[in-house]
Amino acid sequence: MTKTKSDSYHHGDLRSALISAAEEIIAAEGVEGFTLRKAARKAGVSPGAPTHHFGSMAGLLTQVA
Repeated sequence: MTKTKSDSYHHGDLRSALISAAEEIIAAEGVEGFTLRKAARKAGVSPGAPTHHFGSMAGLLTQVA
């Protein structure tokens, strides 16, 4: 499912939005295709948001697992 600007994250649960975005990316591209920047874009947030909330790519991937 491709997110559009209208259904991207907006004032809700950012952590959940980023986890969902990561799950979608991994399902479509595998973990090798996953980046924090892609997760942020898919969730409709700034590129720095995943690092702010999870510390690193490993932190977000740990939550996905």
